[in-house]
Amino acid sequence: MDRTRDELVVLQLLEEIQHLVELAGGDEQADGEPNPRMHPAAKLYLDTRDTFEVIEKLVELHMHDKPRLLRRLSRQNSTSESATDLPPLDAPAQAPNDAAIDRIEEMFRHLGALLGSSILKELRLRKLSIKSILHYVRFLPMEFQWAAYKEARKEEVEIVYRETMFSSLVAMQNSAQSDMQSLKQRAEFVKQQVRKDVDTVCLFAADGSLTTIFSDDDNMMEENIAVKFESLIADVYSSYLQESLDAQMKILTHVSDQWAHDMSVSATTSTHADSSLVVQCFCRPRKFRTKDEEVAAEMS
Repeated sequence: MDRTRDELVVLQLLEEIQHLVELAGGDEQADGEPNPRMHPAAKLYLDTRDTFEVIEKLVELHMHDKPRLLRRLSRQNSTSESATDLPPLDAPAQAPNDAAIDRIEEMFRHLGALLGSSILKELRLRKLSIKSILHYVRFLPMEFQWAAYKEARKEEVEIVYRETMFSSLVAMQNSAQSDMQSLKQRAEFVKQQVRKDVDTVCLFAADGSLTTIFSDDDNMMEENIAVKFESLIADVYSSYLQESLDAQMKILTHVSDQWAHDMSVSATTSTHADSSLVVQCFCRPRKFRTKDEEVAAEMS
């Protein structure tokens, strides 16, 4: 297979996507929802990513039933107007493979910025793994990459929670220490999942600098990455953290109620004990005096 010819096919597909985008208008409507007219362009964008992956022989793992190319390449010649704001491509015979690859990636980024919302909507419909989603959004702006990752992680964490945690927590409901055990399990679950996010997203360089797998993060400060993770935790783990807080409040309320009950019982018992002791104090001297008189009488 002629790789140069395949690269030109991908370039023509990308120019056709550009043409579809121009015909459809903006990516979002007035209400903020993705423009439905951009949906065909978004689908073709993702399918073209598959074609480009074959050319590059990437080793990323994908689902076996991932969609094939749904739209055949138009036989019409592409024009310079279909590649607005993009640098011109040299003649095929004079363009080395590296230049063609750079051009393809540049067009993927350009179109990804225009189709971000529609691409995320199409990815939701395809029900892909996180690894596949990260592959498809590689050339999208950073905000769309984070949004796609958060949505996928939220669904994945929900599945893991149902399969591993839910049945265990239900089984512990009748246990004597169920509240404390469930609190520990929820905290451990959130900790393990957040650690998985760090291992997946963060990149630690030899010089100690921190970046993420999202391409536009190269110049970000660590504080900005921390803000992104705060958003991730709020969007993905807030419900599980709320459950942990509810469980902890339940434990504290139970301890508080038990302490109040114990103090009430202790106060009542103390009142009765003090009354009997006072009576004994008045009785014992009379008993001792009586015994002294009996002993004196016997001695005499």
